[in-house]
Amino acid sequence: MNKRNVKDFLDRQYRLKRLALASILIAITLICSIYLNVYIVVFKFSVANAVLHIAGYILGPIYGFAIAIITNTLAFFINSNGAAFHWGFTITAGLQGLIAGLMMLLNKKKVDWKVILATNVITTILCSILLRSYFLAELLGKSIYVLMKPRILNSAIMGILYIIIELLLITALKPIENKLPSESEFITFSVGKKEKSK
Repeated sequence: MNKRNVKDFLDRQYRLKRLALASILIAITLICSIYLNVYIVVFKFSVANAVLHIAGYILGPIYGFAIAIITNTLAFFINSNGAAFHWGFTITAGLQGLIAGLMMLLNKKKVDWKVILATNVITTILCSILLRSYFLAELLGKSIYVLMKPRILNSAIMGILYIIIELLLITALKPIENKLPSESEFITFSVGKKEKSK
């Protein structure tokens, strides 16, 4: 094999690894969205949203968007609980993975507490409070302001929980970071900034 063939082979292997990881993340997110919903008083908390953000952090905005779209669509057809399908909720889910990936890129491909905080602040305001309220109002034929008010507290609490879970997940994934087909770098409180190899 010449150098070009070796490079093409390694590139194909890398792409296959990313597709394999994307498939695993789709499966994990799907399981979380269907079976791992926690109800706290009147609030519904789904771990799936945190996994979608992790997908964006690891694989980037395009993969994050695609994983969220696929997972949201599959979850609806597997277990819709009698709810009507609305494309707006699917696009909103896709934006969560997209925003997570973009925040990682804007932070020079580093995933730290600032990326996690920025991602959750943006997705909480844009996706949870604004867009979901808008599409829910469109679906139910009610005023967006009536639906938005109770969602503000709910979304804020969920956002804080997502930040905590994502920080824990990034810390847990740190030891196997080099084995993941990812261009991002995980920076945790306990590990600190990763030293570049000389």
